Amino acid sequence: MRPALALLITLGLLGGVFGYVRFADSVRQSAVEIEIDYAEGQYSIEIQTTFDCVADPILETEALKVLFKGEPVFTRSESISADETIEFQPLEGVESGENEIFVSANMQSPTSGLGALKVTVKRNDIPVVEKLLTTQPGLATVSGPVEFEIAPVNESQEHDH
Repeated sequence: MRPALALLITLGLLGGVFGYVRFADSVRQSAVEIEIDYAEGQYSIEIQTTFDCVADPILETEALKVLFKGEPVFTRSESISADETIEFQPLEGVESGENEIFVSANMQSPTSGLGALKVTVKRNDIPVVEKLLTTQPGLATVSGPVEFEIAPVNESQEHDH
């Protein structure tokens, strides 16, 4: 009697585990596949300032910093004069649809008047967007987002002959 009861309990446990595994597999969802539509063309960013940009040794911030998708794509710790134009390319990973870069520049002194930062995003050397960022009273940093939208390429336009 005891061996039959032990066999019955063992078969019950194995059957329960087997049933649970089959149930778990049946309710498991497949992973979502993300498809990114990257925009075509060569993208660049041009930055002009009305003030000298300097690094802040106390806060350990760069003179000029540009972020794209949360990652730095350009940083410079050396001083940048007001008459210097910063341009860098390529800007990799631009997607069809909405994109955003974040630009931050440090002024030498917050009391030196109004400071402005002109940011131009270009596609194949043609401006896509221009944005002017200005200082806030009492702050030594000029910063802000620059949003731009790239229209997706229609396949009918791409394959017209």
